[in-house]
Amino acid sequence: MKDISTKKENKLNLKKINSNKALISVLICSYLLYLLIFINSFSTNFTSISNYYGSPDADNYVKMSYQLIDEGIYGYMSEESNAYVTPSQPIYITSILMLNKILNVNDLSLIIFFNILLNIGSIILIYFISMKLFKKKNISFVAAFLFAIYFPNVYYVRSALTEIPTIFFMLLSIYVFIKAIESDKMKWYMIFSVFYAITIMFRPALAPFLLICFFIIWKKHGFKNGTKRILYFSVGFFLIVFPWILRNYLLFNELYIFSSHGGNPFLGGTYPFYLEQYDHSIRTGLGMTETEYGKYRIIQGFKSDPKLYLSWFTIGKFLWLFGGPSKWLYYSSAYSNLTLFVYLHHFIIFFAAMFTIFKLRKENDSIKVLSYFAVGYILIHLLFVANDRFGYLIFPILSILAGYSIIKCFEYIKSSKFNITNYFKK
Repeated sequence: MKDISTKKENKLNLKKINSNKALISVLICSYLLYLLIFINSFSTNFTSISNYYGSPDADNYVKMSYQLIDEGIYGYMSEESNAYVTPSQPIYITSILMLNKILNVNDLSLIIFFNILLNIGSIILIYFISMKLFKKKNISFVAAFLFAIYFPNVYYVRSALTEIPTIFFMLLSIYVFIKAIESDKMKWYMIFSVFYAITIMFRPALAPFLLICFFIIWKKHGFKNGTKRILYFSVGFFLIVFPWILRNYLLFNELYIFSSHGGNPFLGGTYPFYLEQYDHSIRTGLGMTETEYGKYRIIQGFKSDPKLYLSWFTIGKFLWLFGGPSKWLYYSSAYSNLTLFVYLHHFIIFFAAMFTIFKLRKENDSIKVLSYFAVGYILIHLLFVANDRFGYLIFPILSILAGYSIIKCFEYIKSSKFNITNYFKK
């Protein structure tokens, strides 16, 4: 009897694996076919993108990486060592370019190749994160599919910017954290800490969300036992973050945890609708640091023009972050026939996710946590420079939330006594 039940369990497990493989294959094919629609934009001659590697920041990352390889100097926009950017992206790009020393192919093509691999990894992670949270393949598939054919992926895989690897490591961190909570094995807490440390060394703005992890652990295990588990997070700090801090202290006699220009995004966000240019001389004339000058501008702005500053720090920045699919502007003239679809898809994800956050979050503890993450991310970025790049970064989470509400709506319609055909027969 045991042998029969074991065989049945093995068959069921095999069916689940094959089913997952089939769905993931569909997702990957959908993603690759979607990229093929925009294949012309991957050409280095695509004139809508003026910078070879996608943007001024991307060009600077590649230039910095070549400098690091050839001269051993870690300097962003400088021929001297600095701590202007955190190390994950320079290390990522440098690794690709070092590999290219062997392969000797077009460097942008190789960057695109690795970005596509990471983007596929992100789609697969969305699927398995959703499976772990909701135990439903339909929700998992819809969530992953929504992100697989989300337009901004096209632009960011074609650039040397931080978004693609950040999203991958962010999702990998979330997946491993779920494993740690489920198994309560210390190795998973340590592995999570390493991946999360790598993530915040790509994008430091994600660092505060570690508090959500603390809250989840304390809620499950209590403060004392939870804190014991949280101590394992120090592994990632000592392996990834501490060497960076030590390097900065030895070179510059400064304890830069992240970067030396931490005030810039905050200061940049104090210019309502970017109607005026940043004047460096005003700040230096006042003898203020960038952060101090940013605070000064906010206080003075609310005093002199409260309507302008209130609108900017609420709906204004919100629209700059989420008012449309990131970087479609570069593609709209070449692919104008797809504009309606690209915008419609963008807003379906966004508003379906908002519906989950505000109407369905009480149905599931996982939804609550993801909702806190999404809302927290949005609120934090209302303080800093508003750029659709930062909006794009939260769309994997919004896709999971959107997948949940879309399936719930279909289930409601299917199970509802209201039948539209009967309604018209009345």
